[in-house]
Amino acid sequence: MRRNNIRKTEALIMAFALSASLLLTSCGNQNTNGDSVNENNSTTDEAGINHDYPVMLFSYDKNDTNYEEPEAFNSEHLGGNYGEIEKIEYYSPTTNATRNANVYLPYGYDKSKSYPVVYLLHGMSGTYEDYRVLGARPTAQNIVYEYNRNDMILVSFTVFTDVDGKQESDYGFSDLTARYDACENDVINALIPYINSHYSTKIGREYTGIAGYSLGGREALYLCFAHPDIFG
Repeated sequence: MRRNNIRKTEALIMAFALSASLLLTSCGNQNTNGDSVNENNSTTDEAGINHDYPVMLFSYDKNDTNYEEPEAFNSEHLGGNYGEIEKIEYYSPTTNATRNANVYLPYGYDKSKSYPVVYLLHGMSGTYEDYRVLGARPTAQNIVYEYNRNDMILVSFTVFTDVDGKQESDYGFSDLTARYDACENDVINALIPYINSHYSTKIGREYTGIAGYSLGGREALYLCFAHPDIFG
């Protein structure tokens, strides 16, 4: 069990790191609101108000490829502020039923602004709740604080999609992967349109990411290559 949890946390930080690097185009010395960032890890907004970010517990060296995940990367840090998690319901045209998903909003979410979105896919036997348990919310916000990356909206949903209402344990691996692939119609034609219509999102492949671990990682790759017009 411990080994499985280690693999999940490693997959989680890799997913976020890749998504943050590829998606968030105004990295470096600018945050999501276009505010300037100084070397003391604080920002000055358009009104001239200075906002000090908390000092994080870890650092990142891009030249060091032999490292473990930063300590407490998926935990809330003292002095940090973290956004809300909203549980939503959306209609699944594949199963002809209502399904749940979690939407992770950044701290200070403002409907007058727009945000990039990353869709997170769990592994085998998982659900839309997996990324909440793994610490998706603090991980995303810690990336903003520590690396001056942009705020983003995260969406986690149940990937396993079965029209017969069966459980994952009812299928062998080949049939199971087919039912993970079956999420495609829901994601493209139901979930993404729902998120874009109910939240303030940036529209376009350059602002839409997808990531996952284990079987969800396979599915994320499949969806990304199948829909390069949607996922950047």
